[in-house]
Amino acid sequence: MFMEGCVVLSVHHTTDCKFSDSYLPSHLCDRFGITTSQICMVGDRLDTDILFGQNGGCKTLLVLSGFINSSVLTLIDDLLI
Repeated sequence: MFMEGCVVLSVHHTTDCKFSDSYLPSHLCDRFGITTSQICMVGDRLDTDILFGQNGGCKTLLVLSGFINSSVLTLIDDLLI
């Protein structure tokens, strides 16, 4: 079974970077000859996945199938108004 966060932990331990650092997108761009505008970070958490994408200059896509769902998103939206 694939455990949530194991990829993040392996990246953290091998690169000594935090999940919200912009090192990884930059590294991927250098390695594959792409730009950050060609990367889309898909995730279910605003405070890690989406923040990571935004900090790295990537496009982001929030899925509502995990930690954040439509009711939580509505609550957050109400708090921001």
